[in-house]
Amino acid sequence: LVRILKREIEKLPTDRLCLRITCRTSVWLESSSLEEKFKEKWKEANTGIYELAPLRRTDIIEAAKVNGVDYDNFLQEILNREATPLAIKPVTLIFLLNTYRKNGEFPLSQKELYEQGCLHLCEEVNPDRRESGNKGKLSSYQRLVLAGRIAAVMIFANRAAIWTYSEIVNMPNSDIAIL
Repeated sequence: LVRILKREIEKLPTDRLCLRITCRTSVWLESSSLEEKFKEKWKEANTGIYELAPLRRTDIIEAAKVNGVDYDNFLQEILNREATPLAIKPVTLIFLLNTYRKNGEFPLSQKELYEQGCLHLCEEVNPDRRESGNKGKLSSYQRLVLAGRIAAVMIFANRAAIWTYSEIVNMPNSDIAIL
């Protein structure tokens, strides 16, 4: 993909084109030559590379206010359930806000809260896939079970990522192949 983008960028008019690419930090690090191409084409002053940071307490409070949630009690529930790792990411913060707004509290145990959050993350939320019937055949629970098995393999193999490329020649030692 990097090679294709670098080649195609050469053909584009930079005076009226604004390009934004998002990806995981680790993937972007592998694309440093693409970053150099951006700087060459748009000049360094017009090229920005940003890494999204976790949400801050003030961000969580603002989200609670916007969603009509009592932020003092909401923050206390987050602390009581040790759910800060869920609160500092937008996708799971939305889950927490919806859960709290619906029930006025979180489940009694942290385990139950995390299980509900994981099930939420396993739902297909893309409206195009849902409307077209391309959301897959697995239920959220089946996806969760599958994700759990993958996580177990990664933990027992002491690996940090899954290598999805067909060639394993350049696979980092920290990855596990799906071959």
